[in-house]
Amino acid sequence: MAPAPRRRNRNSSNSLGQPSWYELAREVSQAAAGKGYGGHEDVYATFAAERGLHIQSVRRALTALAGISKVAALDPGRAGRLRDLPATVVNTIARWAEYDRRAAFEAMDRYEAGAIGTRQVDIEEREARKRNADFFAHLTRYEGLYELDAFDTAFAHLLKDWRSEPAGPFDAMGKGPFSRCFRHRQRDERCLLLVPGPFPQPRDWENERNGIMLQAVGAASIGYRVLIVVPQASGIKSMLEVWLKTFALTGDRIEILETELRQLPKEPEDGEASTS
Repeated sequence: MAPAPRRRNRNSSNSLGQPSWYELAREVSQAAAGKGYGGHEDVYATFAAERGLHIQSVRRALTALAGISKVAALDPGRAGRLRDLPATVVNTIARWAEYDRRAAFEAMDRYEAGAIGTRQVDIEEREARKRNADFFAHLTRYEGLYELDAFDTAFAHLLKDWRSEPAGPFDAMGKGPFSRCFRHRQRDERCLLLVPGPFPQPRDWENERNGIMLQAVGAASIGYRVLIVVPQASGIKSMLEVWLKTFALTGDRIEILETELRQLPKEPEDGEASTS
């Protein structure tokens, strides 16, 4: 049986010698406070020359100091422990924690226990980041298909007397509350398309129901016709129609359509074991 890995001597783990990278970063940060970009760079260069370090080491220490502040908001005790780890490890753990706190902290524990080294922490974080990026690319693709299916359903429902145009106003990311606007070719009438979701769980529709319907009612109250397109599953259309019948005075201007919308695979409920 292999011996258990020896716990790392945390006090000897920084690579900058004395003072530690943490103390150095605090000194540099205080010295650079209130100075512009050029002044900051001068301070970094001065400290690097005095300590016999590359200026990039000073920048790395400052980044790690900022990373500790981010981790402190999640776990103050763990942030205190990070001060005794190398700046490169701190930067990796802090970056990782931004999108997967549990995995990042587990890797930190294994590093402190001596089970993995600096390079392995970096490798695992890179792999996790790629998986995370792949997931969001996958999500973006599904969101695009989901909305396209909804658009096709709405257009087929309205028939040829309507033409499509963008539905503003838009935010800085080019997105707005409604997916599309349809303008009638003869009458002075517009119809807004509202495509809620996709939501991974049926309970999310219940949680978002008020927000969805109030958006539609708000548009209808200023003269728009509104089409809401939802997935043909889990009684979503019926749930929204009950809300509409109960609360909306402008319900005659709001229609709810259901259709097959391509969605993400179902996520397990809280506490439910994953089968993948």
